[in-house]
Amino acid sequence: MIDLAREWHPFPKLLKFVDLCFFFKIKYLHLHFIDDQRYTLPSKAFPHITDGNRFYSYEEIAAMRSYANQRGVILVPEFEAPGHAAAMNRNYPDIFAPKLSGNEGTEITTEAGAVITAANIVNAGNPLTIEAIRTLRFEICERFPETPYIHIGGDEANIKVWNYCTDSLAYMKDNNIEDVYELYSDFVGRVAQMVLDMGRTPIVWES
Repeated sequence: MIDLAREWHPFPKLLKFVDLCFFFKIKYLHLHFIDDQRYTLPSKAFPHITDGNRFYSYEEIAAMRSYANQRGVILVPEFEAPGHAAAMNRNYPDIFAPKLSGNEGTEITTEAGAVITAANIVNAGNPLTIEAIRTLRFEICERFPETPYIHIGGDEANIKVWNYCTDSLAYMKDNNIEDVYELYSDFVGRVAQMVLDMGRTPIVWES
């Protein structure tokens, strides 16, 4: 697995990773494209989701796919959610960010005095969030037609934020969801089903 979001890797370096897989007979190259630091894939539906010029172009993705195919290496793209989503929240807050009751910022202080950040988790109850994630995943499937797998992330999410998100609380009430842990399972299930509906097998972190 190569993390392309936390640390930027120029495009020629990606081809060297493919070469390493070919040399060591590694069949799959897992590419972590999205995290808090940046969203590194181009998007027609959300053209401003990337920051600056540190993302890969459509032409580069196509060239990397061709290069990998010639060497028998299967690329497995990862789109991280619901956590590690600060880049999405930063660039499209009205679509992805939690709506916090009585709080305009991105941090919540609980009654016990704990501080929880809402900057890096998506809104689990907003229909616009779910449809946007579906659209972005469909774009990824289009960009990587050969891979049977799409990694959906799922780890290290500050799900306690949803206790203070008006959309998430309303969704829980409407769907008889008991707590944010059950909401997390529901969210991962919905996203996994998206990938299945697109004819791919979802992979998820277990942590």
